[in-house]
Amino acid sequence: MDTTASSAYGWSLHELGFADFNDTRLTKRGVDIAARFLQHPQRSIPQASGDWAATKGTYRFFTNEKVQSVHMLNAHRQQISKRSAHLSTILVAQDTTVLNLSRRQIVGIGSIGGGTSTGLFVHTGLGIDPNGGIPLGVVTQEIYAREEKTKTPEYKKGAKDLPINEKESGRWVTAITEGKKVFEKKHLVFIGDRESDIYEVFAEAKKQGVDVLIRTKQNRTLETSGETGKKEKLFEKVLSGEIITTYETEVPIDHHKTRKATLTIRTSAINLMPSKRQVGQELISVIVLNVMEEDPPEAVTEPIHWMLTTSLEVTTAEEAQEKVTWYIYRWRIERFHYTLKTGAFNIEELQFETYDRFCKAITMYSIVAARVI
Repeated sequence: MDTTASSAYGWSLHELGFADFNDTRLTKRGVDIAARFLQHPQRSIPQASGDWAATKGTYRFFTNEKVQSVHMLNAHRQQISKRSAHLSTILVAQDTTVLNLSRRQIVGIGSIGGGTSTGLFVHTGLGIDPNGGIPLGVVTQEIYAREEKTKTPEYKKGAKDLPINEKESGRWVTAITEGKKVFEKKHLVFIGDRESDIYEVFAEAKKQGVDVLIRTKQNRTLETSGETGKKEKLFEKVLSGEIITTYETEVPIDHHKTRKATLTIRTSAINLMPSKRQVGQELISVIVLNVMEEDPPEAVTEPIHWMLTTSLEVTTAEEAQEKVTWYIYRWRIERFHYTLKTGAFNIEELQFETYDRFCKAITMYSIVAARVI
């Protein structure tokens, strides 16, 4: 990628030049800052700024109350809309990353584990072109600190009975709602890993008129009965599903590498049933793809086995392969988080004293990171 000063500034002007901070000077400064971040990855804010005056201006920018993350994201989303104007379908890969900020005193951060570690959670929805997997930009983002009350035994005991919007897992649902607002006239497919295998995610997708493709985690009890008369379990049913195709493709190993794998896909049509606490909710019809590497090479210690639940129609081998390809594109958000935290920007090392300022810097770095990948 060309990251000369002129190209970095040109990209930044295009991406953030319409950010409405109610002050044209702030917009210009935001463009300058993002350009420097893009041009100088792996450098701290003072190093990327070049001199003390520019460094001071950068910190003042993130301190200014007129500057808010939503302003930057809205300008960025306008450009995503333009980039995707020719697309009928947009993939939105969701995932959460944890920022460990334990070494610093930052007002407003919270617990990130069962011990004394503190930091923030960043949940991002990354837009992706389904035709090749090119990232389009940050469609949604929620940055939050975990409340201390969530560590108490009393809270944990009653957490399962809370409505989804009062749980931390509600971020998966919120991203669907917010993503639909960004692309009201597009067909959206939200892709998530096992943590997003929640009934409410499928229900919200149906409500919003979008689709989901989720890595299956829960071995649900189904409404149908097996030969013994007992209710079937999901994992048993999908293992005996109908083979729709066997083919060879590239699968990811880590952030950098892929390998070839021969995958067999079995399909099963099921209904997702609401739990007892979701009284009055309806059955949701979905397809489960059981994706297995049934005869892996001897050198492969962890053969592919994905169970993917989707609201999308899958009736042909081509449609099945397409959905698996889309799920593989989910690794783009893994790469995004790697770029944000380790590969380019080291945002856990940023020197900010408050949650609010840190969040605004994370948003800008996220927009730049989407460009980098």
